[in-house]
This record gives sequence, C-alpha cells and structure tokens, in this order.
Amino acid sequence: MVTNAPPDRLALGLDLGASHMAAALVDGAGTLQGWRQRPVDRALGPQAILGQATELLRNILAGFPERARSVVGVGLGLPGLVDRARNCLLFAPNLAWRDFPVGEWIAAALGLPVRSDNDVRLATLAEWLFGAGRGCSDLLGVWIGTGVGGGMVIGGRLFRGPGDSAGEIGHLTVAEDGPPCSCGSRGCLEAAVAGPALAAGGRALLLQAATGGFASPLGDLCGGDPGRATARLLAIAAARGDRGAREVLARAGRYLGIALAGYCNICNPERIVIGGGVAGAGEYLLEPARREIALRAMPVPRQMVRIVPSQLGGSAVVVGAGALVLGEY
Repeated sequence: MVTNAPPDRLALGLDLGASHMAAALVDGAGTLQGWRQRPVDRALGPQAILGQATELLRNILAGFPERARSVVGVGLGLPGLVDRARNCLLFAPNLAWRDFPVGEWIAAALGLPVRSDNDVRLATLAEWLFGAGRGCSDLLGVWIGTGVGGGMVIGGRLFRGPGDSAGEIGHLTVAEDGPPCSCGSRGCLEAAVAGPALAAGGRALLLQAATGGFASPLGDLCGGDPGRATARLLAIAAARGDRGAREVLARAGRYLGIALAGYCNICNPERIVIGGGVAGAGEYLLEPARREIALRAMPVPRQMVRIVPSQLGGSAVVVGAGALVLGEY
C-alpha cells in the first residue's frame, strides 16, 4: 500500500489516453471506487476533451457525497512528455497536443490540487506498488496500445531523469529504415508494434489472402473488409489458428525483444511488466520477445529478468495517478 497515506485520504485518478479516458476514486491500498470511462475523440481538441474529463470527475464525486470531503487531490496520467512542475502536457504525439496546461484546467474546474505525470510511468508505479512488480527494486514497465510507453523503477525509486522524460522506450529505433513514427522519427519500436502497426499488418495479410485466393480466420472476423482489421482481431485470429496473424504478431514480438534486450543490457532489471491493449495478444507477442532477449541480452541480465503481463490491466494508470497524490513519488 501507499505507506505514507493516511487510510481516510482519497484521491481522484484520471487516465487521459489517446482513445479513451477513465477515472475513479483511489485509496492508499490502490482500491478503486466509482470507476467511469468514456471514449476520446481526438478531433475535438484539448478544451472539449478536458471538459468531458472534468464532467467525468464531477460525476464520480457526486456519486460518493459522503466521501468527497476525504478527496485531497487529483492525479493525472497524461499520454506524452509532462512538465510536472507546471502540470503541463508538453508533447502528446497521439493526441497532437503541445504545451497545454492540463493541470491548470482540471484544478480550476474542481477546486482541488493536481499532480500529473506520464501515464505509463504511473501505470508502472501502480504495478510496482500493487501488481506484477511488487517486491522488485529494478523494474521496467512497457505499455503497448495506440502508442508504446515505458516507465522505470531503478534502485527502488521511480526514475524520471533530469528532464522528466526517461522511459520513452517506444521511441527507441529498432529498424533503421523502418516506417515513420508519430514522434517525427522513423523505425521506432512504436511504429513496429503499437496497435496501428499491427492493424496495418492485418490489412496487408488480408490483401495478400484476397490476391492468393485463400481464406483466413482474420478475414472472417473482419467480414472480408481489410479496413476493419485491428490488433484485437489479429490476436483473436491467432488464437483460432491463423498462421498469418501469428506471424504478424511474432514479427512485432521480435522487434519488442530487440528493444527489451538492449534495456536489459544497460539496466539489468529484475522484471519487465508488459501491459496495454496490444498485450492482450499474450504469448503470441511475448514468446517471440523472450526468444529475442535470449539471443541478444548478455548472460547475467538474461538470466535474471522475468517478462510478465500486467496484473492491474486497464486500471493501472488510474491507480498510479491516485498513488501519486497520496504518496511521495
């Protein structure tokens, strides 16, 4: 639990993502109450999206009037580079936001103090305190969804770096001449393994199937329309025996393993926690990554590290955002 948080203190935690937002009340044991979520329409722009976020948070408070007085602040998990001192989202490539004062908006709307951090760093904090990373002093968290983000625990402390930008493993180059990435570079891990990249792999697979005149479970799931391919449907098709879908996921897993092997060689973590929607592909993604680590990592870090799935799943960012307010991290 958050050991320096009195049991009667609560926080509001908000996970503001590129495709959805979620929020809940969080206590010092990482327990959630009043969970709510809604989709995010990136085309609306920051003001409208933050208006929806404050409405979501107000609705949670209204649902627990007897506990509202115990809420001491709001924790924000934001999808990009964050200036924590100003509670400002400096750069969110998958939202196309730059230098936007998210915390100022939320604080003014709710009249509560706000703390903010990168969403995946907070998910890693939650897994370290309450989930798959408990008991570790050195941990990497990797969340794979619309993008790819990372969080680091080194020597028993959440590591941010001097510019609060440490952990951006999604923008590690894994293919020199690979596809362009939303960050402006190319060949990044995110461009190879995130949801949009897997959906593109699924579309290519279906077009190949149509040209070759053979059917596939993915084609059945998509109703024959390549444009409907998603990472989730690709994982379902793989589970149903679709060899092409398994190869698309295996290729992504190999790129993931290349990045993780490099991290292992540099930081020698005890555990790597993999989360996010794309992690729902499970061993079709993780086993190729493990094989790549076995090939590329040095003997000591290779033998020590364990690659495990997230325990907290989709609630990790909200739990971590609450812990950020209730503890000293």
